[in-house]
Parts: sequence; structure tokens; C-alpha cells
Amino acid sequence: MSRFYLSRKAISDIDDIRDYLAPIPEQYAAPIRKSLYELIHEIGANPLRGSIHSEATRLLGDVVRSRALPPYRLFYWDDRGTPEILAIINMAQDVGAILRERLQ
Repeated sequence: MSRFYLSRKAISDIDDIRDYLAPIPEQYAAPIRKSLYELIHEIGANPLRGSIHSEATRLLGDVVRSRALPPYRLFYWDDRGTPEILAIINMAQDVGAILRERLQ
């Protein structure tokens, strides 16, 4: 069983993704939602599989990891033994700017 926390911003990101997918035909939207759900649970079960993200780690002062689910990248940290998803960002956006805003 996987355990994880979702930050308020990550919950907002999920809501934004859900809104974005709403008008898309279900045959295309469902696999994206399923893959996102599975990756979040995979992070909970195996948090060390993610790559260390150097800029986010520098900003937060603790190791921040990330996993890709194109076009999204999930950023998380694990300071309490249970990973916390910090952000789910579309890689077409200015990822660095978004991370600086959220982690400073």
C-alpha cells in the first residue's frame, strides 16, 4: 500500500488538469487520469525512484525529486518518511519560475 501527501498546490494542479481534460473525449482523457493516479501511488510506494531535481532541492533546502508523466512532471519530497507531492507542472510551462514561486 502506498502512502503520500498532496500539498494544497498539488491538489490545485490536479483540479486544473481535471478541468483541462473535461472537454476531451473520454477515450483520450481516461488514460491520462489513470496514469497520473498510478504515478502518484508509485511515488508513494517507491519514492527513491525519482530523479533528484537540483534547482528545487536548492530552493527548498532539502532533496526534491521528480518523475515525468509527459507532458507533466511531478515534484515531491520525503522529509517525514512519506512523500509529499509539491507540484504537478506541465513541462511546456516555465517550470523553474513555478518552482521558485512555490518553494521560496
